[in-house]
Amino acid sequence: MIDNASIILIGCPGAGKRSLGFIGAKHLGRRLILADRYFQTQTGVSRAEYLKIHGNAALQTFTVTVMRKMLEEYSTGCIIECGLGSLVTGVRQLLLREYKDTHPIIHINRCLRYVEKYLGLSSENHGMGFLRDCDVAHRECSNLEYYNLFDQSSRDDSTLTQDSEQPPPSKAPFFLKNAKQEFSSFLDLVISRPSHHVKSDAIQGDDFYESSSIDLFPLECRDRSYLRSVRLSGLVNKTIEVHDLASGEDGILLIVDILAPDILTLVSEYISIIRRAVKIPIVYTVERDGSERFGGKGVDYYFTLLHHSLRFCVEYTIVDINFETTKIQKLIQTKLPATKIIGSYFDPHPGERGWMQEDRKTKYQLGKSIGCHIVQLTQPAITQADNEDVQYFSRLIREQPGANNPFLIAYNVGVRGRTSQLANRIMTPVKHGTILNDTKVTFDNDRPFDPQITLRNAIQGLFANFIFDPLEFYLIGRQPSVSLIPPAMHRVAYGYCGFSHTFKIVQVSSCEDINKIAQSPKFGGASIMIPFKTLILNQLDQISPQAAAIGAINTLLPLRRATADSSGGIVPLPFALQPENRNHAGPVVKLFGDNTDWLGIQSVIVRNLSPRNAIDPVRSVALIIGAGGGARAAIYALIRLGCRKIYVYNRTVERAEKVARHLNTLYPEKGTIIRILPSLTTPWPENEEPATIIISAIPAHSLGGICSPPNFILPEGWLQSKTGGVVAEVCLSLSFVVGHV
Repeated sequence: MIDNASIILIGCPGAGKRSLGFIGAKHLGRRLILADRYFQTQTGVSRAEYLKIHGNAALQTFTVTVMRKMLEEYSTGCIIECGLGSLVTGVRQLLLREYKDTHPIIHINRCLRYVEKYLGLSSENHGMGFLRDCDVAHRECSNLEYYNLFDQSSRDDSTLTQDSEQPPPSKAPFFLKNAKQEFSSFLDLVISRPSHHVKSDAIQGDDFYESSSIDLFPLECRDRSYLRSVRLSGLVNKTIEVHDLASGEDGILLIVDILAPDILTLVSEYISIIRRAVKIPIVYTVERDGSERFGGKGVDYYFTLLHHSLRFCVEYTIVDINFETTKIQKLIQTKLPATKIIGSYFDPHPGERGWMQEDRKTKYQLGKSIGCHIVQLTQPAITQADNEDVQYFSRLIREQPGANNPFLIAYNVGVRGRTSQLANRIMTPVKHGTILNDTKVTFDNDRPFDPQITLRNAIQGLFANFIFDPLEFYLIGRQPSVSLIPPAMHRVAYGYCGFSHTFKIVQVSSCEDINKIAQSPKFGGASIMIPFKTLILNQLDQISPQAAAIGAINTLLPLRRATADSSGGIVPLPFALQPENRNHAGPVVKLFGDNTDWLGIQSVIVRNLSPRNAIDPVRSVALIIGAGGGARAAIYALIRLGCRKIYVYNRTVERAEKVARHLNTLYPEKGTIIRILPSLTTPWPENEEPATIIISAIPAHSLGGICSPPNFILPEGWLQSKTGGVVAEVCLSLSFVVGHV
């Protein structure tokens, strides 16, 4: 792909190309080019008028000329929406096939029944057959695919005018919010931009691995990670409920295990359904049961299904390294950087002490030589000795010298292999279970090698074998007793997932009290409440770049590993370099402070802001109420999202000015981002757009007599957005939490 290559959207009328084009252009800050409009600028008439004047042959010939010129003129920095006319002739299809070697071409797919209804087609005129042919043509002319699910947050899609050159109307503030979030995340994968770094130019330096948020770490870089095993057949047959997918695992293992005439479209749809239901990585695999599963189509069909996963930029794709090396290397060469390839080898008949055989090391080296990012090796457990052998083998691989060694997944399958599944560190498949049924052992003669443990089994096993230690977590503040929900919430979550940790509320009067609590060998971490979010900042040994930029923390974590500097002093390793110390007790070397408030606030804004109100650096305006740690985090989240006009109201003007100075100084090249509204009687600034994002970040209760709870009404003049927006409360009291879960 060329640098900053334009992204082309193709698909049938009614698939939603234009709406998604507006969403994508807004998200990436690119220009949207409409092919039909470009044709009109070149000819002075619409395609329909040109057809009427010059006839079909002339239209087809000139369309090729115009299309080629458009693609050359807008080769970079744009999103180009092409209609069905782009695929009428073979010449245009060839043009797109050439273009996809250097540019992302996304096939926007949708339920064909909906498209058939939208276009007014019927079975009498072979409408469905025509649409399926179009589907095949679009797939051949593209290298990426996005399945556009119906968005419950929108109005009836049949009312949309597909030929409109304006953004989709927005009577409801949540119009197309699901599509906005999902397509924006997909584009981030396409251009290899982490979703948490929505505006990469807003932050100085690479802080991706400096945060305590586990979601920012790839699955293979975590101390432990688990995959919820999901069969495509179970989703299609409704034996697996989509709403049950979010059950605590780190990723979804999607197993394609059925054959259907429309299998590619079926896979497309369910990848989108999974992504809407859970915001965690997908690990994609095709079940290896021999070529009979594929109706005699064999190896080529297997690789067709694997290549199809690359069109969706799934985070991981598993390939059997027993197949021809050239086919696997082609798969690796085809993928975008967002997808990592897992080379897998399953030995169904390992014989005695299979893990100790030289062949097992050879398979690992084969995966490395092919270019796999991760190698997965599995076999049935014949005896308990196999569970010990696989741990020995894993240790040998981890300790072997050499650069660029792939990560290793190694365990025994089947009921007898459960011990090794507990010992495997990364990307262990687990089955779905609840507190009531997760101790049940399932003997399935048809699928004896399916996962036999649940996530809760795995976590409980780690505690039972003293691999994990029970830790103490806290909510610490000057007056934290107002928050009764977190302890109950944490305790239920610990029990559901199998953790043996405890969670307590502690009231303290000074930072020294916090330091005493944090020196316990069992200290696991703490949520820090006001006023200590800012007061303790200068007493910490390490803080994340996010906390430094915000000027406040909300998370306190122990550092248990250190190294010596040149003078013999103790230097704690960065938090990101000691993930294995999570869930482990021991002496606390230093303390690490982070701020994750901004992540939650950013998520709320992204999920609920409509495409019409999508953040634009020039037009978008936000209003922040408050000037404490929560307000700082909210401002930081907005800056990362690209908002460059933020107004702050706080009853103590001096505190608001201090926040503005701190954050404006961080980004001097952006100009004055933060401005102050000194009082409730201050009129909204003239010639300024109304605020579409309002965030209240003031305590909803009295702080031990230091200050009284808020009691005011925002002026109507500050609430004049005609397109709606987002209003969020980020400092909760008990009464608020009960009403807004």
